Amino acid sequence: MRKLFHKKSLLGFFLLSLLIILYNEFIIYYQVLFACRWPSKKNENLLNLMLISDTHLLGSRNGHWFDKLRREWQQHRSFQTARFLLNPDYIVIMGDITDEGKWCSDKEWTYYEKRVKELFYTGEKTKLLLIVGNHDIGFHYDINERKIERFNKSFHTKFINLHQSTTKGLDINFILINSISLENDGCKFCKRTQMELKKLNKTMTCLRDNGVEKCDFKNISGKYSRPIIFTHYPLFRDSDSICPHDIDSELAVTNKNPKFRP
Repeated sequence: MRKLFHKKSLLGFFLLSLLIILYNEFIIYYQVLFACRWPSKKNENLLNLMLISDTHLLGSRNGHWFDKLRREWQQHRSFQTARFLLNPDYIVIMGDITDEGKWCSDKEWTYYEKRVKELFYTGEKTKLLLIVGNHDIGFHYDINERKIERFNKSFHTKFINLHQSTTKGLDINFILINSISLENDGCKFCKRTQMELKKLNKTMTCLRDNGVEKCDFKNISGKYSRPIIFTHYPLFRDSDSICPHDIDSELAVTNKNPKFRP
């Protein structure tokens, strides 16, 4: 009798532990994110876009292996649950995808690339756009051709990316900029970025004034729309006073009037 009770106790403990793990490592993400909704809209023909930034996937230098494992699992579950429940048309990761890309070898970078594509897999319905950050290739003083090119090759990016979306019949122009090369100090990467910005300005001006039929540009198929710009570093503004007074901004910044320095 005692033996049977002991077995039942062990089985009960095992089942309870399994339920606790299942809830904390899987179900809780659905419970929390189920409350999230897209803003109410009168026109259903709108693009749903989800922004994330600074995932900082750890490499071999910083952090303990268990810390790395926990972070990656939590990010993966949060990302995939949000993608499943909210079904966004686009997801944009706005830089610092990796934490140690600026230091790592090409061999470790290959591992990084694999992990990013596994953790943030989106399938065919959702398009994923990636922007480079300073932790991916280094700060301006530390960038070089090798680090820039391997990021661009891994995630199909350039110094300046024009992505034209025709999802849901909407013509929307996304411009993704490598903001690490916007130092404007005459370095070769800065010159290249400025040159590509001028070319893009010419393209967008032609689309706006003449339409796509009269603009003989390669890989340009959509119509003109005021471009939406994404960068890792924020563009300069005098202060936060120009930002909308919504709930999120009020929680983040209580006083929006202090002036910023360039």
